[in-house]
Amino acid sequence: MANKNYEIENALQIIELLEKYIHAENEPEQNEILQKLRNTNRDAYKLITKQNYNPKALITKLKKAIKLDEYRPKNLSIISFAVNEDLDYTHGDFDTFDPKLSHMFKNNAAPDTIRERFEQGIKNINLLAKQFT
Repeated sequence: MANKNYEIENALQIIELLEKYIHAENEPEQNEILQKLRNTNRDAYKLITKQNYNPKALITKLKKAIKLDEYRPKNLSIISFAVNEDLDYTHGDFDTFDPKLSHMFKNNAAPDTIRERFEQGIKNINLLAKQFT
């Protein structure tokens, strides 16, 4: 039996519901879809209804989060990862999720300054050393 990634399946359901919501022709139809969204994922429902998040933007971010799922921090849900401001800075196995560090790298900051910032972000260096050796 293959392991299923239920969070990814849930994100795909959210995307499907949001696409239906965008194309709904009237308010009762939208409300019905919102109720299904609420039952599927309360965080996505709150983003759309309470925080007025753009459904198209959420679809785009969810698709990107699904592609980057293997790099998602274990303490973030897929929906939290999708709306996280650091999503665009996620690129590979060893990602710091530190936008300031990323900006320093892009702006060619001094290597010592980058190294200091990097060391501040590593709290469990022993665990990381074991994991990556």
